[in-house]
Amino acid sequence: MKQRKKRAFWLVSFLLFLGALTAVFFAKPLLTRANESEPVFLGLHLLKGENLALTNVEISVVVNDRNTSTVNASYEITNTGSENTSVYMAMPLTGKTMTDSTYRFTPYKYNSVLVSGDQINSMVQGVSVQYDMWRAYSFEVPIGAGETKTASISYNIENGSTEDGKMFYSIHLDHIKSWLSQPENVSVTVSFNPKTVKAYNFDSSFEPEPTEISDQFILTWVFVEEIPDNIRFQYSIVDEIIKDTLRSQGNEELIAFVHAVESRDHGKVVELGKEYVQKAEEPKIQSMVYLLMADSYLFLKNYSQTLAIYELLGATTTDYGGLDNPIQTKVLLNRLTCLANTKDYETLYDLINFERVNPDLNYFVRNALEDAYDRIPGATLEALEEDRRPPTGLELFINRFLGGEFTFFLIGIISAVLIITGLIIYFRRKRKKNNFFY
Repeated sequence: MKQRKKRAFWLVSFLLFLGALTAVFFAKPLLTRANESEPVFLGLHLLKGENLALTNVEISVVVNDRNTSTVNASYEITNTGSENTSVYMAMPLTGKTMTDSTYRFTPYKYNSVLVSGDQINSMVQGVSVQYDMWRAYSFEVPIGAGETKTASISYNIENGSTEDGKMFYSIHLDHIKSWLSQPENVSVTVSFNPKTVKAYNFDSSFEPEPTEISDQFILTWVFVEEIPDNIRFQYSIVDEIIKDTLRSQGNEELIAFVHAVESRDHGKVVELGKEYVQKAEEPKIQSMVYLLMADSYLFLKNYSQTLAIYELLGATTTDYGGLDNPIQTKVLLNRLTCLANTKDYETLYDLINFERVNPDLNYFVRNALEDAYDRIPGATLEALEEDRRPPTGLELFINRFLGGEFTFFLIGIISAVLIITGLIIYFRRKRKKNNFFY
């Protein structure tokens, strides 16, 4: 009996262990990857120092590629007291991997050390913080009476992203409160690698809206009085996810196709793409191949083929998941280019007017619409505007009348008029006849 209970105990234990193991390996993954929402910048906090005024803050983020960004930040500090003092500063760390960290305080470069949050969090004033780990200057840095110096930090940080290629950028500014003084100027600049950035990579909004956006994809925020707690925006690596998806199929033809795309061998892209789409079984994969083929046709200035592919894709109902909006934006931008170059101004004009009312277009796409509009020749534009001009009330009535819309109504009116006129004539004649005998 005891032996049987023992065996039952071990059997139950084994089943529980097996269930736990199954839960670990086959549990449904989270919708986002680790670290994708972690900030790229948490800021240099003041931990210790007296009679210090933070006068100017400049933060720069350069998105190098899908994997990393480079951050540089400088803090101009003035000792407003009459005696020498020192300043102790540190920056909290996120869950993202950071490399090549450099800490400076003019004119020298300083070592930095990792410090537990238990030792640092309570030292911060002006803002509540609870971070696990900090990287601090290795010691308190001296600053003379009335002297102004600049503390600066720089590092590379990994870019987290969701499975559908969305990267969420967050730049924290609430750390400025720890300096217990209002800087005269805070500026934040975000720029992108010109080799990889595209207008369709951006979401439709920024929080808050940038002070300035350049055509070279440089975003600038300048704050003089009210400083937000953070800056947030979303960026999608559409083309990279398309290539990743094709590679993940494990098909040698698709791998060769993606290699041709990355090598910018556009003739090869078209050749391999044509071969694959003829026998493709998965509609989504076929559509993604078509999208990259359209890019190559566009580069080769074969605009009619690019438009033909988009017309073909427009007749399908492919679900790209989280890539739907950026892919639609990509197609829109390329269609504008093709229609302008093929001088199909009528279609271009109608497309621009249709898209102008879309509230979800980002700044760069709206600029592209206006640039395409400016490419329509003046005489052609005037003719199109006249042709598309809504008719006046009188013109609308005449058009409806000539179209026969009021035929039965008009016949009824004419008939009524004729009947009434006839009755009037009849009674007048009858009255004259009766008056003859008096």
